[in-house]
Amino acid sequence: LAQCLVDIDSISESVAQGAVDVDSAIVDCGKGEDSVCADTVVDVVGDFASLTEAVAAAAIHCESEDMSTIAGKKQCIQDVEASATALKSVVYGVEKAASDCA
Repeated sequence: LAQCLVDIDSISESVAQGAVDVDSAIVDCGKGEDSVCADTVVDVVGDFASLTEAVAAAAIHCESEDMSTIAGKKQCIQDVEASATALKSVVYGVEKAASDCA
């Protein structure tokens, strides 16, 4: 369980750094005239917000007293899976942005 919490803390730190990078991308990519690029970056921001929420939920549930129960462990796992799904959306969006903004 201790390793689970270490992993979640690591993910949280990465997400926080990513948020800074996404903010930079909004400013830098919004300067051009390419609306497709700008729209894709906006989509990434939305996906990133979902990722941030999912990771925050995982941190709360996986560090709670409920982890001693089966229901608590299931909730933690669901949150981690939701984080993984959100991360895939962000990765896809970033790759699309790289293409659209090239």
